[in-house]
Amino acid sequence: MDLPETFITSVCRELELECCFALLEPWSASTQMPARVIVPRSPLAEADEADARRQAAELAKAVPGRTIVLLPCTLDTSDQEKAAKAMIPALSNRGACVIAVFLAHSTAAMTREFKSRALNCSEALMRLGAADVIIDFGCNLTASVLSHKVCVMYTKFCAHASRVESMLETEGWYVTEEKLKEVRSQYYKALWVDVPHLLMPRFPTLNPRLVETSDRVDKYFQHHVLKESSNVKVFEAKGEAEDNTVII
Repeated sequence: MDLPETFITSVCRELELECCFALLEPWSASTQMPARVIVPRSPLAEADEADARRQAAELAKAVPGRTIVLLPCTLDTSDQEKAAKAMIPALSNRGACVIAVFLAHSTAAMTREFKSRALNCSEALMRLGAADVIIDFGCNLTASVLSHKVCVMYTKFCAHASRVESMLETEGWYVTEEKLKEVRSQYYKALWVDVPHLLMPRFPTLNPRLVETSDRVDKYFQHHVLKESSNVKVFEAKGEAEDNTVII
């Protein structure tokens, strides 16, 4: 049994909270899965990004808004990182309070490198949409301590959500679909019609008789390549006079 499964089985029966759990990987067949656990049927990491997000969105439909979802993880493999990028946004987009529990083995040394990794993983989970992160070293969190931490985090989550809803109601900056289409149309017209119409006539025309070779354009010879890619080449060129330098 891996760490996330160990964590869930150790706290789910004693946890005095209305919450559910979510896993980034399918539950192992070696033990019976407790109730209130959301798991993917197949590894999300094996699917492409779009399909993984689609599967995660289907799983998240079972979670009502503002539900507490505890998501234990280790992020010690690329598969877990890929699954987290699909699962956490899907749950948070449903309005759930996703509290990630970053788990570490009890045998892990509390070195500066480990503390730095734990901090980086916590920041990554928050960027994906987790409301907060709890770090559990060796699955030592008791149900009572976990309940207290989660209650504090959930209170902060609800207060923040209420403030955002209040701001949206009072400031009224919501943009309708019709207004959005109008702005896009104006943007397109300005960028691709008005600006070219004003500027293109002012551009000098190119002399069709210019001599161009691999190292020369007209009377300017290539001196130094500044940047080159598959279809673009930018170089410094010099004319007949020593001080006559141009960029082509």
